[in-house]
Amino acid sequence: VTTTPPPPVAKLCAIPSDIDYPSGSLENAVAVHNCGDLPLTIEAPIIGDHNAPFQAVFESVENASHCPISSGTETLNPGAFCVLFIIFSRTVDGYQWPSGNYAATWTFRGWTLPGVDVITTVHLSGTLP
Repeated sequence: VTTTPPPPVAKLCAIPSDIDYPSGSLENAVAVHNCGDLPLTIEAPIIGDHNAPFQAVFESVENASHCPISSGTETLNPGAFCVLFIIFSRTVDGYQWPSGNYAATWTFRGWTLPGVDVITTVHLSGTLP
């Protein structure tokens, strides 16, 4: 009996996919990971709500690929990841956010030829006292 291997899969993951900032200014790391079998071209995150005090800092870490910066794109090979630090802060780009509860969803998009799109999301929530 001849067994045909399954076709390669394009898949993008974010770990963790939900982050809760309990109170005040904090920073959390998110690993954007190519958890599939095909190389992916990834874009910078699509920030779902600009009315929330979350800010991204892209950094390369040992054994990780570069995250895309601004509108640039990067190839993320199977098993590779990049790290994105998300800061929740009262002051972002000089603007003082008022006290309150905030939530946002950031979407990461990747694609491979012949045009297979994959997405993953990170849900953010936090409270500023």
